[in-house]
Amino acid sequence: MNMKRSWLGLVGVMGLAIGCGPTVGVGGAEGSSSDGTSTGRPTTGMTRGVTVGADTTAGRGGSGTTSAVDTTAGRTSSDSSGLPPGTTTTETTGPGQTDSGSSGEGSSSSGGGSMFMCPPQGGAACATPNECASNACWVVGPLGGVCSECDEDADCTFGCGHGNPLNGTCATCCDGSLGCGCETIAACQAGLSCSEVINIPGIITVAACSECGNDGDCGGQLCSPTFDLVALSGHYECVAASSQQIGDGCEVSGSGDQQCASGNCAQASLMGIPVLGVCSECDSDADCNGGSCNPAEVALVGANLMIIPAMCV
Repeated sequence: MNMKRSWLGLVGVMGLAIGCGPTVGVGGAEGSSSDGTSTGRPTTGMTRGVTVGADTTAGRGGSGTTSAVDTTAGRTSSDSSGLPPGTTTTETTGPGQTDSGSSGEGSSSSGGGSMFMCPPQGGAACATPNECASNACWVVGPLGGVCSECDEDADCTFGCGHGNPLNGTCATCCDGSLGCGCETIAACQAGLSCSEVINIPGIITVAACSECGNDGDCGGQLCSPTFDLVALSGHYECVAASSQQIGDGCEVSGSGDQQCASGNCAQASLMGIPVLGVCSECDSDADCNGGSCNPAEVALVGANLMIIPAMCV
């Protein structure tokens, strides 16, 4: 597939999903630290939890830098809500987020030092921080931005958890526990690493506090990824061999086949671009007893990305 045509198609599909989904607009490429460097997985100097703009890294373990636009320019003074007035509901969603104990709708966090509430219908669309009462606009390239509690680790005591402009999920401050977003290992609790989990070049790079960075960290077990594409997040954790079921994440470039009970860790692609590994029924036609193997993919379903394992047909 022609790479340029593939990306144009992806941006078009994403734009259509945004137009048909919640009230989330397509923003610019603002929203990422301008001085971060991407070092692959594992890392102690990862770029922001979600990197946007032109990706110049060489992939996992690459030594290049990731270009992005600084969102700090033009910020105004912030209040405690981070969103348009009138939102009062909250519940715990995602790793490290806290519950204010009010009406039980929406989500909240106090990890940044003051209570923040994300409305149940999702955060407001934005392109720049000064469009948000919180002065924080979490932007994911052509997917747009969402008003949030934070858009970089510096806004929080630990790190900034991931937001999702497609469904209006606000980025909120996290407590550094397993799965929390991170730019560097300083955003994670002791014993955890800051590891790159998702990398869609030029669109999104997700790093999260993880139990391991490679199999050597697991004392005889295997280091396997878990993905939550609805929240655009995930993490790495140590698992027993053959413990991952069909649909679970696996390390396609490492011991993925050993991690999967099926013995098949298939590469899932988005618009023809390899994205991640998923335990599947097959990885090639040879696994299908005369049938054919339908490749794994990452598909846009409504306003969310979904992993579809490879299956024999």
